[in-house]
Amino acid sequence: MPGWVPWSDSHSLIARKLRGVDRENLKVYFQALHGLTEAIFRRSLLVGLRMNQVPFKEAETWLHDHDETLDRKEFPKRFGRLYGTRGTSWSDVTSASETFRCALDLWHDYSKVIRNHLAHAIRSYADEWLTCAIQVDQILLMEFDRAIEQVVGGSLAHDLTKLVPRLPKGIPGQDLPKITGVKQRKPRPTVSLGGAQIEVARLIGMRTK
Repeated sequence: MPGWVPWSDSHSLIARKLRGVDRENLKVYFQALHGLTEAIFRRSLLVGLRMNQVPFKEAETWLHDHDETLDRKEFPKRFGRLYGTRGTSWSDVTSASETFRCALDLWHDYSKVIRNHLAHAIRSYADEWLTCAIQVDQILLMEFDRAIEQVVGGSLAHDLTKLVPRLPKGIPGQDLPKITGVKQRKPRPTVSLGGAQIEVARLIGMRTK
């Protein structure tokens, strides 16, 4: 993809997440890359929460408990709610760039479908399918970063402390349902490694009796 290598190498989040990923293994590389597209969209919500003076840790916790796969309906609502105070909607971002808008459609209708099929072992894909999906995600990352740069004051794929103006100081205890327009959910369940290891050992013992 023209421009991808210098762009990805110069954006710290992308470079860090892809470091060590086997680019020759297209399936592995695509899944890592696609995970980054989802991370960047979530990061736009994180910045939106911070712009509304939600402290970083509280914003991260809210995103963890309310995380959903990016779709065409709910994500634009959440984005608009967070950035509406700055007069920006998701439609404003997508309409500003035809390249981003078309890449986003392909992301929804092509690469996201392939990712789901691979993740759930529904079917496999030949290299040409994976190569195309990789190109879609690379274009999406570069074009979304360009489209939202003026909105957030810098790159979402880089160090957020370098945004200009700087993100405001957080105010603890913000009314997140009011800010986000989303009802508060119960915290996601946590897992215990120790408990799981004990149970696995017990199951192994049962199988060897």
